[in-house]
Amino acid sequence: MEECRLCRRVKPLRKSHVIPELAYRPIYDADSRALHLDGATGKSRKVQQGRYERLLCDDCEGRFQRHEHYFSLLWFQRDPLPDPVEGMYLERSGFDFEPFFRFHLSVLWRASVARDPMFSAVALGSFEEPLRQFLLGTLPKLEHEPSVYGMVLRRPGTHELWSRMVTAPVRSRINGITTYTFVFGGCSWYYCVSKHGTPFPERLRLRRPGGMILPVIDYTEEGSIARAWKAWQRSSAGRAPLAATRDSSTPAP
Repeated sequence: MEECRLCRRVKPLRKSHVIPELAYRPIYDADSRALHLDGATGKSRKVQQGRYERLLCDDCEGRFQRHEHYFSLLWFQRDPLPDPVEGMYLERSGFDFEPFFRFHLSVLWRASVARDPMFSAVALGSFEEPLRQFLLGTLPKLEHEPSVYGMVLRRPGTHELWSRMVTAPVRSRINGITTYTFVFGGCSWYYCVSKHGTPFPERLRLRRPGGMILPVIDYTEEGSIARAWKAWQRSSAGRAPLAATRDSSTPAP
């Protein structure tokens, strides 16, 4: 019996995934395993499940699972990303903004309250509590709404959709705006948290009633992936990014 991080009630807690398990499924091999790379130790190991910890009660897990189900249905089944990926941009429209937006905010908030060192880069400060209330439903609207952007990742040369990696989130400052980068679902997702707007073009932002424009880049150009891989190569001591990737004879992308 512990306090649920979302509703703040003392209840039995579930094993909650911070980045939902649906994000790890594309990287599992035929034996339902992925390769976990640890930047702190330089070691790798095979895993059969994404990172989780006891964060939420049953009821609050159910709240988030509704949004996760919508994202999974939209992103992987109803309107999946093309493979190979051609062109410089992809546009998605005609989906329901609210569950899609809340899915991304729930990932960001869970990373902020998680104890796992993998998510230590995410610290929302004064934004954390109103975001909790918004996700719980006790706050109807956020005064400072985070902006969400996506960038589709592909393999250089073949333009194969690159959905084979999940990395630890990275915090950065872009034009003075705090931005968190997550990699999953064939995309880099950028969550911008600020009272002072956004560092990216407004036309690329996730927008109401349900649409967004996603630039396309080679995954080798994505800084958070490069940093995670270099940290694993260096095998440096202390905190470093973690990554999970599809198992192969060479663990690197």
